[in-house]
Amino acid sequence: YELLNEPHDKFDASNLWDVQAPALAAVRESNPTRPVVIDGPSWASLDGMIAMKWPDDPYIVPTFHYYNP
Repeated sequence: YELLNEPHDKFDASNLWDVQAPALAAVRESNPTRPVVIDGPSWASLDGMIAMKWPDDPYIVPTFHYYNP
C-alpha cells in the first residue's frame, strides 16, 4: 500500500501524520506486517522525508521522489 502519493499544499512535516496515522492504523488492523510505503511532504521530497518524525514500525517503507538529473 501507499497511503498518499506526493502529499503537498497544506501538508507539511508537522501535520501530515494527522492524516496518515489513522490510515496506517486501519491498514494495520488487518495487515500488521504488510509493508506500507509512506511519502514525506512537499511532493515526497527528500527534505520532506527527512523532516518527518517516523513511528517505530519496521514495515513502513519511507520514500522520496527525485526528478532532477
